[in-house]
Parts: sequence; structure tokens; C-alpha cells
Amino acid sequence: MINRIFNRIDVSSFKQACSFQTIDNLKFNGHNEVLTYVQENNYCSFQVSNAAAKSNEILRDINFEEFGFKSIKDITVKMLPDLFDDTTRVVLIPKKLYGLRTAIGMPKPINEQTKSYQIYLSDLMERVKIKTNNILQIIDDEKEIEFYAKKNIQIALIMFNSSRRKLNEMQDSENMSLVFNFVSVNLHLIHLILYLQDTFSSFYKNDIYSSQDLMGKLCGSVNNSFINQLFKSSKPNIEDGVVFSNSIAKRLMKFNCQINTLVTYYYDMMHTELSNGKPMLEADDESIVTYLVENFVDRNERRLNPVTIRTILKDYREEKRAKGNKRIKLPTCL
Repeated sequence: MINRIFNRIDVSSFKQACSFQTIDNLKFNGHNEVLTYVQENNYCSFQVSNAAAKSNEILRDINFEEFGFKSIKDITVKMLPDLFDDTTRVVLIPKKLYGLRTAIGMPKPINEQTKSYQIYLSDLMERVKIKTNNILQIIDDEKEIEFYAKKNIQIALIMFNSSRRKLNEMQDSENMSLVFNFVSVNLHLIHLILYLQDTFSSFYKNDIYSSQDLMGKLCGSVNNSFINQLFKSSKPNIEDGVVFSNSIAKRLMKFNCQINTLVTYYYDMMHTELSNGKPMLEADDESIVTYLVENFVDRNERRLNPVTIRTILKDYREEKRAKGNKRIKLPTCL
């Protein structure tokens, strides 16, 4: 149905957020101004032929997560016919701002402008996460997923390196709001890199960065006392994926084999019936997801990705589960 996609939210959308020329102009003053900017700049659109341009059919067939939306309730749809080209441009405009479901360690805003900028970054990050998670749901080709992961992690790393260099250049600037915003966008980019690595941990085979690696790079680009001053009035964040405490990580169980071996073990217990007709382990998928995410880290001390766990637990995704000697043998129960 879709002939051409003009624009949609993805990792590269952060280029605008960390552009030197743009960031100084993003002087939002409150939630409503942020929403107006997002509606004018972070909309998504695609082209369909006029023969297929029936709004009810288009909306029925759209995968909204592909464009960074949670549901149809969160968008306004505009249909713009092009009579010369016999096509219609479908525009998806956000109705509301999204807040991050996972907190990022952020310094306390110093004014309304910096507070609003953090709201803007959080909305953008959540939309990128929605789009990224959707990739694992709609693509079955592991090579294609691996290529997507490698490309987007590289883009995120390039943006982070560029943005922290700019922060280094301007840390002594009298424009504290601009400096503060560059700190905020750098912290969001660190979170983005860690998130992408975790999400595609089964497919991405290149160098892996820890939160300590990336924070070390950031602190190496700016005066440590400046960073400490920004965080001085902020409450400490323990499990935000950026300022991640080693002491917390050490209390989690570290699984040094492939993660699908661990998840498959729980899947097998849930689907092995005992002589009394009951399963060996009575639990639903979400209970297992929550338990594994909250109690385990992988061999690189990274949190397990809930999307990966859910995929492995699906009955029809047998190809994702461990096989042969990588599958843990269940004990015999009476």
C-alpha cells in the first residue's frame, strides 16, 4: 500500500536535537511549546496511490509502531491528495508527548527552557524506542536485523562523539542553558547507545560499550567539577542505564552463557507437564520477563532485554530457543 516514506522517527532523528545551530534555537517555554514543535517537526508521512487512498483501510493496515506511535489514539491523520501525481500523502501528527518509561540520570533543570528541552528529548527517545522494538517484531531475517543494529549503533556513536566535542568547546560559555542542554543530549545519547546494544544483543557482534565507558568519555570531554555541579542538586539515580552503580550490578546474577539458554530453560519448565497434569512451573510470560530482567545480567553485565525474552517465550518462535547441548536438561520430577 505504501509507495514511499518521506520521513519517520529513527535514531538519526537525534541529529537535529544535537545540532549546534539548532539546539540554541530550541528555546521551548513549557509543555505546550514542546508539543507544538514536535507536531511541526517530528510528524511522519508516507505516500499511497489514490486507488488505495481510503482512510479507513489505510488506518486499518498501518503499523503505527513503525512510525514511533503507540496507537492510533495518539495521532491526528491528514490526507493530502496530489492530483497531478495521482497519489495521496498521509501525514501522521502526534497528539501528545511521550515520557520515557525508563528514567535517565539527568541533572536538575536550571530553568524552564532546560526543563522543556529535557521533555523534548524524552519524547524523541521514547519514539525511537518504539520504532526500534518494532524492528524485532516485523523482521525475521537475522542478517537484516544485524545490519540495522550495526548501522544505527554506529550512527548513535557518531552523534555522541560529535556532541561531546561540541560540549567541550562550549563548556566555558556564558550561555549556561545551551551548555546544560548539550549535557542533557549527551546523556540521552549514552542511554540510546546502551539501549540499542541491549535490544540487539543477540545480533550485534561489534565492540560493546558499558555505561562506565561512555560516561568516562563524556567526563573526559568536560571539566569533572562542572558535571558534578550540575548533578549536585539532583537525586541519585540507581538503575537508569546511564549512571549505573557497580554495586547494584554485582548484586544481580550474571549468566555467562547465551541468554536464549536461560530463557529456554524457563520456557521448558512452563511447558513440561507432570504426571498430575500440572506444568513444572506455573507462571505467565510477563512474570518470567520481569523476574529475569530484575535478577540477571548477561556476560557483559548488561541488563537483559525484555523484548528478546518475550520473543523467545512465544510458542511459535522455536527457532529462537536454545538447541542441542545449549539447552538445559530438565530434572525428572515425580
